[in-house]
Amino acid sequence: MTELQVAKATPEVAKMIADLAAQPATPSSEPPPVSKWWDWAQVVAPTAAAVWAYRSSLHFGLIADARFLIVENTKLRSWSDLWPNVTHDYFWSSSGNTIPYWRPLTKASWLAETIAGAGATWPFHAMQVLWFAMACVGVAVLARTLGAWPLWAVLAGVVAALHPVALEPVGLVMARSDVVAAAGALWALIGFARQLQDPKLRWLALHIAGLAVALASKEAAVTLPVVLLVWLLQVRDRDQTWRATLMPALPALVLALGYVVARRVVLGDRQGAEIAFDPLRMLAGAGQYALGLLPGRSESSIHNLPLTMAIEPLRMAAWLLALASWGLWLGWSLRKRCPDAMLLIWMALSIAPVLMVKQLNVPGVDGKIALADRWLFLAMLAMQVLLALVVSRLRHRWLARTGFVAAAVWTAVRLADIDAQVAAYADDASLVALEDRQFAATPLEHRTQQDRCRFAIRTLITLGQRGDFAEVVAASERAEPACRYAAEFRFNRFVALVENRQYSLGIAEGRRLLADPPADRRYAASLRFLMGRALVKTSQHAAAESMLRESLKMGLQTCESAQLLAQALQAKPDAAGAAKWYERAAACLAKTGQANAAEWSAAARQWQTAGNRERALRAIERSGPPSVRDPPAPVMAAPPASDLSPTSNPASHM
Repeated sequence: MTELQVAKATPEVAKMIADLAAQPATPSSEPPPVSKWWDWAQVVAPTAAAVWAYRSSLHFGLIADARFLIVENTKLRSWSDLWPNVTHDYFWSSSGNTIPYWRPLTKASWLAETIAGAGATWPFHAMQVLWFAMACVGVAVLARTLGAWPLWAVLAGVVAALHPVALEPVGLVMARSDVVAAAGALWALIGFARQLQDPKLRWLALHIAGLAVALASKEAAVTLPVVLLVWLLQVRDRDQTWRATLMPALPALVLALGYVVARRVVLGDRQGAEIAFDPLRMLAGAGQYALGLLPGRSESSIHNLPLTMAIEPLRMAAWLLALASWGLWLGWSLRKRCPDAMLLIWMALSIAPVLMVKQLNVPGVDGKIALADRWLFLAMLAMQVLLALVVSRLRHRWLARTGFVAAAVWTAVRLADIDAQVAAYADDASLVALEDRQFAATPLEHRTQQDRCRFAIRTLITLGQRGDFAEVVAASERAEPACRYAAEFRFNRFVALVENRQYSLGIAEGRRLLADPPADRRYAASLRFLMGRALVKTSQHAAAESMLRESLKMGLQTCESAQLLAQALQAKPDAAGAAKWYERAAACLAKTGQANAAEWSAAARQWQTAGNRERALRAIERSGPPSVRDPPAPVMAAPPASDLSPTSNPASHM
């Protein structure tokens, strides 16, 4: 209307037009007022998706590094172990392994779960899923805090819960640090954002608590203050002083500096890995991770990449195109001063360390570029926040509806097939099968010598899990000559020789392994245990006692360990010592529901030989009446062979 038309209008109409003109223009993408229902939805929906997706993991075992870090770790048993664990490096354990990482929250949490579960594995996986659910809720809350529509924020949390990149870090307890660090970082950002909007103490407390959790879980969290500084520069008013602009990041900077100092005190001169600038590795890694973040994937594409594949022209062109696109996006967001820039820089900083560290302590990457889903985990979560913000800006309803339908279809597909993918991390056998599938998917021309040798090792392990140890020995003799010198290959051959009762050959192989041990000590306890068994069977009891005591000290405390040590002491002769270990074996068997009358009878005989009539009578009483006693065999049969394979856990623990 012109001014003349307004003047001629009725007073009521004129007033209405004036009021409308005085209101600020509202972008069409701005969300309408929302109800409190969305506050519940952003918590319930991502949590439900995460719990449902990984519900089966409560029945999983502790595999890979979790064996020596938790299962066989005698330094992770009681609350008196808390202080030593939080004041030593991440790999500090009875295995003797070491690594220049400091992750005190992870070690303290594992100790609490060990004590609470009394040997059960479900508390570890339940805590893993709980932290993951907190991270997914954090995705939804952060997206909404930054301005995403509630629907898209909730969907972002659900997509994060079902994303294929999360399979490895959530399925493997050894990746706890990655999950907890991501959850802590997300909530630290939420607290920071809320504090900028509403400066109250509770938001500052949330920010500091989240950052402390992230720092105590993984070293990469020290980059978070940089993200905060970028954020502050993005939202800075032109008339605001630099001091006022940067002051909100001060608590994070102080906390990160305190962490660096504490880490130096704990680790001393071991200041972590050396930095190396490898252009091919940085291009290939960044490009592969950038492609892995594209939406709509039902399987992860992140695996160790052979160098022969990394130099393919078409592949390099795809990486350059992807990185250029991300770079343009970053430049646009910096110019527009929108939160995309902060998220993009956060994603880049989260993967930068694994592209620049010279030695990543990852097995099987000779001739390859090391890549892993758990290293992309944080960037994947940030990507869902970013996508929620982008879709919330769509001005055309048909685009938003198309995006919603695509997300709904993807969610339905993931819910249908995620159980089978999660099952790949259930136990050692399923993990070996997963590695075999990845090997089969690698073209022949891109398989490295180490790939073929690791496949040969997995073949030995699979045969051993089936109990066919004669075939394991035969397969080891058919393997490529170059593979026979690998420490893990030699160890698996040694296991097969002992399990196949070829004790003399097994002892010879074991002594060679002891003389030239693998650099990784995760098999040290199993090596000594099986050497002890072979030495007992060949009546070399003094040497057997030494091996068995070492394996017990390293954390491999099985019922059979106690039985074998009792036999070795009985032949020494040390009747009192043998009686004590027979009693321990009997108690161990009772915990697992196995018959133990033979062990109590053997203990009674040894106490009688030692002249301790009272202990002998008590042992006889524990063995039960003669009509129900076990046959007077001195020891029980060995545990199932699969329980003693090099990549699995002994079935019965004292």
